[in-house]
Amino acid sequence: MDRLVQIKLNSQQIDKLNSIFFEIHPQGKKKLEIGQSLIFLESVKVGTSFGIYAGNFIPSMGSYSFSHSPFFELIPFEIGNYVSIGEQVCSFGFEHPTDNLGTSPLFYQKNRNLFKSVDINTSQKTINDKGIFIANDVWIGRGVMLKRGIKIGNGAVVGAGSVVTKNVPDYAVVGGNPAKIIKYRFDENIIERLMKVKWWNLPLQELSKLDFNLPIIKILESFEESNSSEFKTPLQKTLLLDLLGINLI
Repeated sequence: MDRLVQIKLNSQQIDKLNSIFFEIHPQGKKKLEIGQSLIFLESVKVGTSFGIYAGNFIPSMGSYSFSHSPFFELIPFEIGNYVSIGEQVCSFGFEHPTDNLGTSPLFYQKNRNLFKSVDINTSQKTINDKGIFIANDVWIGRGVMLKRGIKIGNGAVVGAGSVVTKNVPDYAVVGGNPAKIIKYRFDENIIERLMKVKWWNLPLQELSKLDFNLPIIKILESFEESNSSEFKTPLQKTLLLDLLGINLI
């Protein structure tokens, strides 16, 4: 089982986080401080140049991604590169089995103080504690709710206030409650080519050679001509425990 890690930062760990350009404020007005608490699951891996602007929980997050939401649910979040997450985004929370006699945790969880006055034979049902996978180049608007276990594809956009109960395809724009596909960002041919190029694996230094004012088709052609998808040092993630020099017994 993935263990929860809670640490209070020392100066060496702050130096390590600064070295990968981790930030806690989008304009750099707040800095990490000695004794500041961070919480993360032991499997968490992080890229470089990423920001957590709310709370102190660190999910697995790729490079050049940021979140204005805290993800305090402490379930696995896998977040790719170049992802933008707005305020008040969260998961549904724990789900209750609906095929028991009742939906109360009384019927499937042991050792709850509230129920200790009665010795009840709980069911073998399990609750959904799956994580959420968010791919690359995803934009999630303010106030979105995400069902546990879903996957949001590359290039997807989730409109503000949406309730996402199903997987979101690559480059789909979804919205509503429950969220439905409104459109796709590009036509099928362009999406297929973007998925082959996988530009989100490139460091920003490589992408900076492009003129982003050009039409998407011209940018795609630049990638395809230069074979940028074969870049020799794509963006990588590092185990946060290793970065911070923490050994769990």
